[in-house]
Amino acid sequence: MITGKRPEGLRLLITLRGSILRNIAFPLAVIVAVSIAVTLAHGELLGLKLHMNVAVFGMLGTVLAIILGFRTNASYDRYCEARLLWGELSAAIRALARSLEGQLEAADFQSDTQERRVLLLLIGLTHVLRHDLRGTDARADLVEWIEEPLCSATLASRFPAAHVLDEVSRSINQMAREGRMSEIARVALQQELTFIQRQLSGCDRLKTTPIPFAYSLLVHRTISVYLLLLPFGVVDSCGSMTPVVSFMLAYTFFGLEAVGTQIEEPFGLLPNDLPLAALCRALEIDLAPLLGHPTPPPLAPVNGVLT
Repeated sequence: MITGKRPEGLRLLITLRGSILRNIAFPLAVIVAVSIAVTLAHGELLGLKLHMNVAVFGMLGTVLAIILGFRTNASYDRYCEARLLWGELSAAIRALARSLEGQLEAADFQSDTQERRVLLLLIGLTHVLRHDLRGTDARADLVEWIEEPLCSATLASRFPAAHVLDEVSRSINQMAREGRMSEIARVALQQELTFIQRQLSGCDRLKTTPIPFAYSLLVHRTISVYLLLLPFGVVDSCGSMTPVVSFMLAYTFFGLEAVGTQIEEPFGLLPNDLPLAALCRALEIDLAPLLGHPTPPPLAPVNGVLT
C-alpha cells in the first residue's frame, strides 16, 4: 500500500510514485507509434485512404468506458472485501484474547501455559495466512510463534491457517477438561473460533476465485483494437494532434485496466495491494502487553510502500 502525504498541485501531475505508467509503457508506446505513422501517412494504409467516422469512435468509447467502469468496480469490491475480512479477523483475535483472559481462572499469559500458547498460535495464524495468500515461505516468521513440530506440520497442510486454528481449538478444549473454564465459556470461545474460520474461508475464496479470465481478455482485446483504429478516425479532424489524442485515450483506458488488474488480487505484493505484514505487526503490538513482550515498532514504509 502506498503511504505518505499525497502530492498536491503540479507535483501530483508529474509524480511517478504509485503511477501505473510503468506498467503500461509498452502498449502506450505502440499506440503512440501507430498514431504517428497514421498521421504521417494522412490516414492511408497501403495506398488506400481509410474513411472512418469519428462519431463511431465516440459511441464505442462510451460503451468501452462503461465496461471498464464495471471492471474496475468489480476489482475494487474485491479489494474492499479483502480489507474487511482481514479487519474482522484481527478484531476477532483481539476479542478472543480478551475473552480468554476473562473466562480463565488465574489466567497467565507470561508463563509457559496453555493460554500463552493460544495467543502465540493466534499471532502465528495471521503470519501463516499472509504467506499462504501471497505464496511465500512462512517458516522464518512462523518459528517465532509456533513450536517446530507444529510449524512443520502446518506448512505441510493444504490450508495452513486452518491447521493452526484447529490447534487453538484443541488447546481451549484441553483447558476446559482441566477445569480451568466452564463449559459455557468453552462453547463461547469455540463460537469465536468459528467466526475466525469464516474469515479464513473468505480470504481463501478471494484468492482462489479471480475475475474470469475470459472477461479480462475481452476487455483487453477491445481496448487494443479500439485504440489501434482510433488514429484513422481522428486524423482528418485532429491532424498533427492525433498522437496526443491517442496518447491521452490510451493512457486512460490502459491505465484503468491495469489498476483493475492490480487490485483484483489484493493479497499480493504490488504497491497497491493490502499491507498484510503491517497488519500482522499491528496485532503483535496489541497483544505484546499480555504476553509480556516489549512492544515492537510499527512497520515502516520502504520507498513509500507499506507491505
